[in-house]
Amino acid sequence: MPKYLFLRIVMLLLLIVNLPYAQRRVYVNEFLYLGAGAKPMAQGNAWVARSSGPLAPYWNPAGLAPSSAPLALHLMYSSYFGNLVQYMVLGISRPLNVDEPDGAGIGVLLLRTAIDDIPYTLYLVKPDGSIDFSAISSFSEANYAFVVSYAQPLRTNNQKIKITAGGSLKIIHRRAGHFARAWGAGIDLGAQLSYGRWKFGAVIKDATTTVTFWSFNFDESEKQILQATGNEVYESSTEIAMPRLALGASGEFTPLYWVKIQPEIDFIITSDGYRNVLIPTRIVSIEPVAGLQIVLKDKFSLRAGIHTIQKFPVSKGKWIWVVTPTLGAGVKTRSLKIDYAVLNAGVAYRSLPSHVISIEFDLGKT
Repeated sequence: MPKYLFLRIVMLLLLIVNLPYAQRRVYVNEFLYLGAGAKPMAQGNAWVARSSGPLAPYWNPAGLAPSSAPLALHLMYSSYFGNLVQYMVLGISRPLNVDEPDGAGIGVLLLRTAIDDIPYTLYLVKPDGSIDFSAISSFSEANYAFVVSYAQPLRTNNQKIKITAGGSLKIIHRRAGHFARAWGAGIDLGAQLSYGRWKFGAVIKDATTTVTFWSFNFDESEKQILQATGNEVYESSTEIAMPRLALGASGEFTPLYWVKIQPEIDFIITSDGYRNVLIPTRIVSIEPVAGLQIVLKDKFSLRAGIHTIQKFPVSKGKWIWVVTPTLGAGVKTRSLKIDYAVLNAGVAYRSLPSHVISIEFDLGKT
């Protein structure tokens, strides 16, 4: 079973690579890839192999099975770029059959990012060329994703090997002020394999591509201004998010009976063209991310990771590689987990750090 599972993943990757290049658009729906949950974000967004619980629909839907809690609820909040971008995540997971926690699992996740009070300056300049600052208004830009996921264990001939497979249906809604709306839908597919202390994971985001349909609603005065200033007035457009493959591997080591060390490394393979990552090409780009968690007495956790390796210019003809680190910590009781992460959403040495707070409740536990 494992060899056939990974063979299918390789076949899908080859299909991705050979899709017509003209269909590819870089950074479509990129708000979906900021990360979710303080725990995995503190580990550099390396969580494909260990994904579990209410955040599994985001990272790898296969992590929903088996479920360790009758019902789990996860809440996350963060803000980026000096409170410019507000980011919230709500996730819920449970076994499909509460009396069978080692069986299939289901989950739903709601993600929202928003930027408020964006200046709307279309009417700033009057026809006579004068400036009218009172004509400036504001609008908001918001992005939503609703994800429904299912996962179940697969039978194997080797009792030491455990495999789960899962899938997600995600609905995307985006809007900008009164003049732009978009809807889209996509499918994610994932798998996880456990063997002793080792865990492996694979997930294909936007497996069949995700098409987002935009509609625009400008009134007549707005159309006239846009046309007079040399802008095209669109009524509709489409964006196609190309598939991306993430592969992860993680281990667990216990140097002391009360200490667990859990490293993970993931490789994110995008197929939408050239990106500023460690291994860029015009066909696929490969970005490694890595994280480490140290668990003390199964109650306290320290975390660190690397989630971005990029090349940036510092002067004419001179470039440097920039590595963006992440840090975090967590504490848990029998039914409550509180996690914190600090990271940079932009370039490490140019942007303000962002703080992420997560709270997870294992409902039904006492």
